[in-house]
Amino acid sequence: MDLGGLASNPTTSILGGGAIIGLVIGFWNQLKTYAQQLYGLFVVKGNLDNDVGTYLEKYCLKNKMRTFGAIRRYLCNRCYIRSESVRKWVPFWASPMNSATVYWQGWRPLVIKTDKENGMSVSFIRGTFDLEKLVCLSVELKNRMLQSGLGKRYSVIFCRGTLDKVNSKNGDENYKAQRNDGLPAQQAEPFYDYASSPSNPIGYLPEDFGEPFDNAMERLVFTPQQEAAIEEAKTWLNSQNWFKQRGIPWKRGWLLKGSAGTGKTSMVKAVGQLLDLPVVFFDLASMTNFDCQLAWQRAEGLTPCIVLFEDVDAVFNGRENVINTKYGVFGLTFDCLLNCIDGVINSDGIFLMVTTNYPEKLDTALSGITGNGITTRPGRIDRVIEFGCIGREGKLKIAQRIFAGFTEEVYRELIDDQPLTGAQFQEKRTRLALKLFWKK
Repeated sequence: MDLGGLASNPTTSILGGGAIIGLVIGFWNQLKTYAQQLYGLFVVKGNLDNDVGTYLEKYCLKNKMRTFGAIRRYLCNRCYIRSESVRKWVPFWASPMNSATVYWQGWRPLVIKTDKENGMSVSFIRGTFDLEKLVCLSVELKNRMLQSGLGKRYSVIFCRGTLDKVNSKNGDENYKAQRNDGLPAQQAEPFYDYASSPSNPIGYLPEDFGEPFDNAMERLVFTPQQEAAIEEAKTWLNSQNWFKQRGIPWKRGWLLKGSAGTGKTSMVKAVGQLLDLPVVFFDLASMTNFDCQLAWQRAEGLTPCIVLFEDVDAVFNGRENVINTKYGVFGLTFDCLLNCIDGVINSDGIFLMVTTNYPEKLDTALSGITGNGITTRPGRIDRVIEFGCIGREGKLKIAQRIFAGFTEEVYRELIDDQPLTGAQFQEKRTRLALKLFWKK
């Protein structure tokens, strides 16, 4: 047999080399399997949902676990500092993607890794921690933060949908969901929410952040009907057990109707401050069905809370979404909106407030307004509250606040029967008060 010829055959050489490589790969894979099994004997590893991972980090920080040599990502946000009554830029730190942070509790290390593709994971030496207990403690911390609001619960939380980001696919680079009056959907500066943010403030405590609290109840003017509604809201908040014992859904719905500037949104804010409830603002014009469902789920996690649908007539004319018609997009449907309000999902603890300038545009499935202010659709809208021009007593209250420091003679003659909304009267009298102040 010619062994030399066999060795010199190229095909045979390639096959032989492939077999050797296959053996090496197989051996290596087997070795890795053994190594992983050996690793698992000493180290526990668990994959975490991003929410659970974020709150596990907050749990570690809250329990003063130490970190050494951790890589951090630094950023800054413009926030309202409630303890200082000022809005300013504040530094924050967060764990960067594709990095690991080692937290130490005594001699016991706990490694939390953030991975852009695979999410978050936690690892520790077997026997030093209980993984399920850590997860439960993290979720419990999340519930406490969301329910307690870190001291004061009142804040304004903006929920916007994906249609605010529609781009050139719809032929408009600068597309923004628009209201019927042609104005862009109102944008507001976000505030820092420690309970849901993965970042952590530097130099401030979580309870230092929040929305400005200006005690709107003292400066606003309400009619007897509106004052009665506010008392009803206070009773509702304190009656959770009464509702549950009788099998009645613990929720409420108001429709606030009136022309622009009559104080509808101001009343929502005032009730939120009075009851110390978060106000969750839904930008319906920018929402798809999925966006609305997600926002409603977020509100359910904040209960008790107020959900605000502002100027709903600017989005729906009857059951038609006018944003869809105008821009050719597939936005929120009326059926989905109704299902969120009183569908199969439990909405206990949600106080729905809907404002409208044109109640005649609303479908009766949402309002069902009757002549006596009672609705035919309780469970969605239970009370209709009307807003209009203010009377002499209301004007006097506003004038006394604006002209504080001046004698009564300065503003007494300004109290007349001219039909003005609260916003119109305040603007006119503020201009006069400023002139008098500058003269002094």
